[in-house]
Amino acid sequence: MSKPFRSSILTCTVLALALHLSAVTPGHAQTAPASKTELKSTLQELKDQTKEIGESFIGKDNLDPLKKVELHSKSREAKAMTLMVNHYIDLQNQYQADLRAADWENFLSPERIQREPDQTQTQKMLAAAKQAFTRYESKVLDRQPLYDLSKQWSSNPKVQAGFKIGVDQGLDRRLPTLKKQLAIEKRILGQIEVLVTLLGDNKPQWTFENKEMLFYDEAILARYKKEFAFLEELLAEQEALLKQTMEEGQRSIEKFSNSL
Repeated sequence: MSKPFRSSILTCTVLALALHLSAVTPGHAQTAPASKTELKSTLQELKDQTKEIGESFIGKDNLDPLKKVELHSKSREAKAMTLMVNHYIDLQNQYQADLRAADWENFLSPERIQREPDQTQTQKMLAAAKQAFTRYESKVLDRQPLYDLSKQWSSNPKVQAGFKIGVDQGLDRRLPTLKKQLAIEKRILGQIEVLVTLLGDNKPQWTFENKEMLFYDEAILARYKKEFAFLEELLAEQEALLKQTMEEGQRSIEKFSNSL
């Protein structure tokens, strides 16, 4: 019954969010430096890079840092898009780094649980993971850092105000999906806690040998199967939403490009 724990994180959602922001913000900011041809090329490059990042993320079973976007154009629009997308990737990478620091990839490991004399280590790991998620959730929903990004490419108050309008419109549109994804993430963390608690409270009823879990109590085995199946359902729901939001983000970029 043992499987590697697949890290439950939400990169594709924030990428889709940032992609939508990229699609609406340059026009509101009334920026002119890039020609239509250059802007179309930049949008295609952004679309290709974020697609690659998203595809490398979906279904991954580790917490390795995600690659950041690097656009070749030096235009104001390209800089805005790069800063926005990489802002969310930086938040994601920090979240993953916090989970790695908590040894989260081994949290559900039967070997770790079996070796632990009590649940002290488990509780410390769990507390660290919950704190990491709370920080991440707060930062993802915080709009001020995005507003401040405009100061890195324009000192014009009108451009900054226009950028803020674009940010708000993009966030307002994506907020329900983002909150849904965060809620799934929180439920996944809770379900993992249920599984670890079940195993920790019933150590005499199971063992881990030759990379397999063996249960001595049929009732405990049935509970473990039920809870693990529910975890897999949550992970599948999360992955489906990740794919959906990534596809929506790609369509947002394509729609904006076609409107030029």
